[in-house]
Amino acid sequence: RVTNNPADNELVVAKYDSGAGNDRQWYLGVSPGSINFAMHSLDAGTQSNTSFALTFATDIWYFAAGVSRAGAAELWVGDENTPVRLVANTTNFADLTAQAGVFSIGCYSHNGSVRADTTFDGYIDEVRVFAEALSTSSIMAYYNNGVSGVAPYMRAYYKLDHASGDAVDLTGYIETALTNTNTVEQQSIELPFKDNGIFFWPF
Repeated sequence: RVTNNPADNELVVAKYDSGAGNDRQWYLGVSPGSINFAMHSLDAGTQSNTSFALTFATDIWYFAAGVSRAGAAELWVGDENTPVRLVANTTNFADLTAQAGVFSIGCYSHNGSVRADTTFDGYIDEVRVFAEALSTSSIMAYYNNGVSGVAPYMRAYYKLDHASGDAVDLTGYIETALTNTNTVEQQSIELPFKDNGIFFWPF
């Protein structure tokens, strides 16, 4: 949920790898007038983007999923009033499977430093990363029913439902907790894939 309409490329989730000969990143984020799923190969000077034009409302929650599938990318978007649907795709998208590096929520971390111009201005909940491309039925199920426990091929799951402390991955694949640098506020929402009255992280 955005607090203000995006002023820049504000990132919901991102991963950056600065290894020699493999300087690249992927992210799911919002920018003025659009929501984006992108892969940038900084060494090669190439980038692959899929985006959807969107006028953001500041009082509703959005559901977004970026899927990398055999060199193609899909962007799925829904909100409180509109069911999730495939809104954009591209056939020219770099593979994400071999990427190591720094994973972040609500910003982009470059060599251990947060890029201030990428900080997300809003609230984020229920962040999940999978090692396999989700099917249409799986994406629809997550939108409508949420998550019950750790699903197959899930490699990171941050509920972000605690009032203080760092974010812990519930799958067990990521041992290091993500550091929380913000004060958490309690929210109440109406989306079908969420529970009311739990905690969400503001950024």
